[in-house]
Formats: sequence, structure tokens, C-alpha cells
Amino acid sequence: MSQQDEIERLRAEIAERRAALDQQVKNIMDDEVKAEDIPPLEELQSTRVKLSEQVRHHKDEQDALELDLENNETNQEAYQLAVRVQRLAIFADRSAGYTENELTAEVEEVIAQDQRQSEEEVAAYIQELQAKREATLNRIANVQERSTKSAAKQGEAQEEPIDEEQQKSIQHAVSNVDEATTLSEKIKKFRALKTKLQGEVGRARREAKQSEDSMASRIRNAELTNARNTRQIKEINSKNAILTTNAQMLLNQLNVEHYGMDNAPTAKQIAQERREREATPEDSVHESVQRGESESIGSRSYAQSHASRRTSNAKPPLVAMKPTAAQRNRDTAMREERESVQRQRGMSVCSSGGDNRSVASSRRQSLSKPPLVANKPTAAQRSREEEMQRLREQKEKENAPQPRRTSVSSEGKPPSVAGKTTMSQRSRSNSLVG
Repeated sequence: MSQQDEIERLRAEIAERRAALDQQVKNIMDDEVKAEDIPPLEELQSTRVKLSEQVRHHKDEQDALELDLENNETNQEAYQLAVRVQRLAIFADRSAGYTENELTAEVEEVIAQDQRQSEEEVAAYIQELQAKREATLNRIANVQERSTKSAAKQGEAQEEPIDEEQQKSIQHAVSNVDEATTLSEKIKKFRALKTKLQGEVGRARREAKQSEDSMASRIRNAELTNARNTRQIKEINSKNAILTTNAQMLLNQLNVEHYGMDNAPTAKQIAQERREREATPEDSVHESVQRGESESIGSRSYAQSHASRRTSNAKPPLVAMKPTAAQRNRDTAMREERESVQRQRGMSVCSSGGDNRSVASSRRQSLSKPPLVANKPTAAQRSREEEMQRLREQKEKENAPQPRRTSVSSEGKPPSVAGKTTMSQRSRSNSLVG
């Protein structure tokens, strides 16, 4: 908006200057104008100096813009602007050459023609006044001659007084003779002043034209700058949208790593967990752990897993997770795999209890941290898939019909205490597998 306001202000200033210049030219060219209505020479000179300073200021701004364009990183736009600036500089040089060489000669020729015309008009007017003066002098000489003749004829007779009209005409002729020289001098001065003022008006008009062209160039440059800024803003908005999308994808991946594929708690569950945590004393978990030291290893691991699950469920989700197409495909494949494992487990529950637990544990570890959203699987994903494929092949081999003594002989010694699991652990593993 600031650049648009600046453009409007410059246009209004150009219009005001045009109107003032046209009014000044109209006042000067008017035949009924008086000498008092013409602006003084000092004012015109000061106006000329101001316009010259403005032109110099605009030229300095143009040079500054050229330096800025030279340091600009956008080479293509800078090259285009440099070409335009070069064209403008060539035009300015040609205008300066025309002003210094041809325009000066044309102005001098116009001034010389005007001066010759003024001299011719003054000479014609002087000749006309001289003819009138000679005619008046002839009339006066004739009157004096007639008066002398009449006086000589009458002798000592009393001279008759001159008529009032004749006396007035004589006085008028004498005054005209005296005023002729003064009027001719005034005419010369006014002609010279008129020529000088016309030259000043021509120079002021040319300077105003140059100032107008410079302001129009600044307006065009401002419009180009505005368009460039608009384009850059659009590019920045596009980049921000891309960054926002990438950030959303990364946050979705963090949700997947934090809660798993289908373990994201709802708002109701989060509120209930928070109320339970506020209602429970801080040392309740430690007391339950101390009480569980006398119990089996499975119950202690269950308390720890329950506390860790409550701690993880208390964390609110980072953002609302929306699964992608790749995630949905992987979920479908995992669901089919779980169904096949359940069917196989139903066929041989007794012979593969430990193996089921190992498979469930490995698959629970793989499900706790699902793969990130990516079209191309990573090395960790490929290794997990190879491990799962190997376990499936091993499971299929073990589920094949074999003598019972083989499964018994494979268990050469009873399982250790660490290998035993409680009912709660088996139920949790079955729920995870299911």
C-alpha cells in the first residue's frame, strides 16, 4: 500500500505542476497581461534551480538503483533491469546531447528570428512615428509661415491670437515628439523582456518534461518492484506450505513412534488417566513395586509395564494422526499375518508355546515402533521384514506334523525361571498378537 500511495502522490504532483506551468504560460502569452502580473526573474530562477536539484536527485536515485541492481543475486531480473537502465541511460545521453548541441542551436535560432522580427517591427513603428512627426512639423511650419506672412501684411497690426484647437494640436505634436523616443525605448525593453521570458518558459517546460519522464520512470520501477515483491511473497507462501506439510508428516511419524499404530489414546482416555494420576499419591507406584517384591517375577514385570503404559498413555498426542495409504496397506498386511498366526497357533498350541511367545515378543517389539511413512523401505524395515519372514518360515516348519518325542527331546532341560511367564503376561502377549 505504501508504494501505491507513493505512486498516487507522484501523479498528483505531476498534475499540479502541469497545471501551474500551463497557467503561467497562459498568463505570459496573454496580450492583456501587465508587467506586475509577470513573475519576477528571481522567482523563475529559483524555480529553475529547484527543478534542476530535483532532476539531479532523481539521477542520483537512478544511480543508486543501478548499484543495487548490480549487487542483486537474481541475475535474470537484474539483467533485464540493467538492460532497461542501459536503454534509459542511452536515451538520457541522447537527450543530453540533443539539449547541448541541437536544442541550443534551435533556441538561439528562434531567439535570433524573434529578435529580428522585433527589430523589424520596432523599425517599422519608428518609421511610422517619424512620418507622423514630419507631417506634424510640416503643418507647424506651414502655420508659422502663414502667421509670418499675415503679420508682415498687417504691419503694425495687432497679431491675432491662435485658436485653442490649433494651440492644443501644437502642444500635442510637441508632446508626441517628446514621447516618441520614450515609447520606442519602452518597446525595445518590452521586446527584450518578452524574448527572455519566452526562453525561460521554454527551459522550464523542458525541465518539467524531464522531471515528468523521471517520475514516470520511478513509477514504473516502483510497479516492477511491487510485482517482484508479490511474486517473492507467493514463492515464500508456497515454501511455507511445503514446510508445514513436511512438519505435519514428521509429527505423524513421531505419533506413530510414540504410541504405535493403533495405541493413540482418545481425549476421554487422556482425561480419565489424568484424573486417576491426580487422585493417586505420588509414591503409590513405588509402594506397589515394594509390595510386589515378594511376588513372582511376572507380577513385578506386569506392574512395571502397567506403570510405563500409564506414563506413556498420560502423554497427550502431538497432533491428530491420520494414517497414509502406505500405513493402511501395512496395517492390512499385519492384520492378515496376525490372523494366519492365530490359525496356526490354534492348530499347535501345546507344541509351540515358547515359540509363540518369542514370535509374539518379537512382533510386539516390531509393532511398538512401526516403520516411518516413506515410499521406499529403510534398512531397518527391510531387516525387520526379513526377520519376520524367517520366523514365519521357521513357524511353518515347526507346525508341520512331527512325532511328539521330537518336541519333547528338543526341550532337553526344563525352562528357567526367567523363561516362565505369568497368566497376565500371556494374556497381554495374546492380546498384542490378536
